[in-house]
Amino acid sequence: MLQGDDFKKAASELDINKEALHADIKREIDKLETNTQPRVFRKKRLVLVSALLSLLLIFGSITVYAAFPSVRQFLNLFKTGSSEVGFHLDAEYLEIYTAADLDAVRNDLKANYKMMADIVFTDADFGVGGAFEGGWSPIGDRNNPFYGIFNGNGHVIYNLQINNPGEHAGLFGVIGARIFSPEPDDLLMGMVLNLGISGGKIVTSGEADYVGSIAGVGTYIVGCFSENVLIEAKANDTAPISVGGIIGKAQIIDSCYSSAQITLTGKEKEPMTFGTCDVVGGLAGEALTAVTSYFTGTIQAEKYHKTGEILATERFIPYVISSVQIQSITNIMEQKIDGFSFNVFQSLYSCIGYPEDETAENAREEKKWTDSIRYIMQNYLLFSIDEEIDAFYILPMDINRSELDRLENILLRVFDKEAIKSEFLNAGLKVGMLYCYNEETGRAASFDGFNFDTIWTQGGDLPSLAIFKK
Repeated sequence: MLQGDDFKKAASELDINKEALHADIKREIDKLETNTQPRVFRKKRLVLVSALLSLLLIFGSITVYAAFPSVRQFLNLFKTGSSEVGFHLDAEYLEIYTAADLDAVRNDLKANYKMMADIVFTDADFGVGGAFEGGWSPIGDRNNPFYGIFNGNGHVIYNLQINNPGEHAGLFGVIGARIFSPEPDDLLMGMVLNLGISGGKIVTSGEADYVGSIAGVGTYIVGCFSENVLIEAKANDTAPISVGGIIGKAQIIDSCYSSAQITLTGKEKEPMTFGTCDVVGGLAGEALTAVTSYFTGTIQAEKYHKTGEILATERFIPYVISSVQIQSITNIMEQKIDGFSFNVFQSLYSCIGYPEDETAENAREEKKWTDSIRYIMQNYLLFSIDEEIDAFYILPMDINRSELDRLENILLRVFDKEAIKSEFLNAGLKVGMLYCYNEETGRAASFDGFNFDTIWTQGGDLPSLAIFKK
């Protein structure tokens, strides 16, 4: 493993040709700049470019770092990246060892939790006289969502059984803030990561609006899986239902897989619009973004349900958009549409920015905002980040399908769908379905886009999450 001083020791023994070094770095940057797909950082390229940059910085050539965004991106990753497998967050956690510990999460919905062992439920746990008689009660609901971080830590919950739980069905009912707080640390409200659900059954009989193995509704689901889970849902008579192998509705699903067997029944007439129809997806019924994930289960749904192997439908608007990008879009729209204004976006997106007060006494707090927001954006919500961005706009979790349809239709009055999606991707935003596969397409593409260095491993027939192999 390279240590920080190794570069200095190597530099003292080498005769560096700075012009050649500049050319090598520029050549690597040009490769990146011409790649229109989101960056997937492979170990060889990372080591090569990081080494070149470190040597360059040792010799005082800072100008290249300032000049090229891709160099900044590589250098930032080199400084802050982790060689550990899985996804990692610095936070204070309460530890979970038993089913009773897991059940106690509902007593403090704002705390952070980390699993320290697998949890195995038995049929007796849900039977008459069992600790969870009648079935598991999902943690968090519409009025009292789970606001914390739940880190499965590479552990698995086995044989979870849920039977007619109410509006939201899953290990969690609702995770994440309904409307975002302006505090930067609240950006991670309701994240579940590194968690596996294996076996078990979820049954709903018409009351549920959102159904999934891990949660009914949630903000971010990262590095999770559900396997051999049976989901039997019945459509709601009064409202549309969203069903997924991982989650019913999410904002971002990143590096997940599911082999759930999903059945949805009960819709007898054709809905008027997508906003009022029932939706079923292998990972989620609804999500703004799904990245580097796959589904190998089955979906059975009746005629008037909309289905998709990953998501029921693909969106092309981003969950997060920067102040610069939103202003650029607004300027174009104002030229093309009479009466168009920034308020069209402002009415749906919530601004997450930095303090405007730049006085000396607020300098330390401003640094906290910057570090916190940038870390979260870089590692979870974006592919890359422009150092000049000073604010972001985020869609609240409780935005509904009809509102999203309206925003997409407004954009389509001026932009081509694929063109605007490509523009967002090139700006480093996560949008739509990216590197998502079923078993057949995944094998054909060798699961291109997956990070096999620290997130995924190819030890078996299909990729699995590396943190569960530790």
